[in-house]
Amino acid sequence: MKIEGLTKGVTLIELLVVIMIIGILSTIAVTTYTGQVERARYAACRETIHQLEMAITQYKIDVGQLPPSGSGTNLAPSPPNPTAPATGCGYLQLALLHSLSGDAYHPLDYHWFGPYLELDSRQLGDINGQPISGSTPKAGVQILDPWYQPYYYIRYQDYDTFGGTERLADDPFYPNETYYNPSSFQIFSMGRNMKTYAVPYRGLETDDVNNW
Repeated sequence: MKIEGLTKGVTLIELLVVIMIIGILSTIAVTTYTGQVERARYAACRETIHQLEMAITQYKIDVGQLPPSGSGTNLAPSPPNPTAPATGCGYLQLALLHSLSGDAYHPLDYHWFGPYLELDSRQLGDINGQPISGSTPKAGVQILDPWYQPYYYIRYQDYDTFGGTERLADDPFYPNETYYNPSSFQIFSMGRNMKTYAVPYRGLETDDVNNW
């Protein structure tokens, strides 16, 4: 029998079911979005490393040598003074964007025809991934990965001194080629977790991105 004026209300159980469904859908949406963002970051990281490889190759063709490893404070004509093991890519940034003199209008080598790379200002920072300031050394400005950490760059001449990444002992090429990219250079990002193995296996963690 229908009673006029009486409407059916929502029970507490029904309300909880609706809230639970909304929560599940929200979790799925956030998880999917986060996964897409991380995939995009890894794609951007791999693309930047590829661009760096091409820029370094062109720099070597013009200048006749690879950019120095790591980061430091000295500019030409003083010799680079990277930390040991080499940290970041300050000298790489300097060589590709400004010349090792720190002045693109007065390059160290007259064969320098850079800049060899175009970077968004958000891709540059200090060794800690913070925005650069007036106190940041020119050779300490870093090229940052999508997680705002410096890329690591080491040329082959410095592998022994600054800790180039070695092949694993069970690698069939290890006995004759101790290091990856034995005659060129290594670049890697520590990836999402912003961590990597200690020397001599830096860049080999599962989420690291490298050029070998």
